[in-house]
Amino acid sequence: MHDYERIHYIHNTIKRAGVVKKNEIMEHFGVSRSAVQRDIAFMRHRLRAPIEFRKTQPQGYIYNAHEKEFELAGVWLTAPACHALVVMKNLLDSIVPPTAGYDPFHAISAEIANYLHEADYDPSNFLDKITFMPCENRPQNPTSFHNVLKALLDEHRLSLTYHSRSKNQITAR
Repeated sequence: MHDYERIHYIHNTIKRAGVVKKNEIMEHFGVSRSAVQRDIAFMRHRLRAPIEFRKTQPQGYIYNAHEKEFELAGVWLTAPACHALVVMKNLLDSIVPPTAGYDPFHAISAEIANYLHEADYDPSNFLDKITFMPCENRPQNPTSFHNVLKALLDEHRLSLTYHSRSKNQITAR
């Protein structure tokens, strides 16, 4: 899990509920107390978030009410958001290829490449590994999609079992 995902979680929880507890963050992300403390320190010192610990009930981290309203700056992409953008870019390019000199995804493509590079993936040939094929509209399992995408990024071979409804046969692929 990337640090920015925890920072987004902390920020969004404080905005929504008014308070976020250290144990809640630790349990949600499976991280240590010191990881949460580093995230809070990063938010205070680097992002200048007016975050403080409230000792009265309900205890937890809050934004100081006397400061102006705080918002996270910039566009930070989480891993699932990056994966979704890569898929969308490839899909759109297959439907309507970018015209010469105009690519609406240019700026976001650089962010995706940076994310993939930071995660030790080679961004140069990632889009070449994805092919979209038309299929019937069937219910999809997001966990399966995530596992296939992760195997693709890690360059692991998958063994799939396919059930042909027309022949009522199961084959390995």
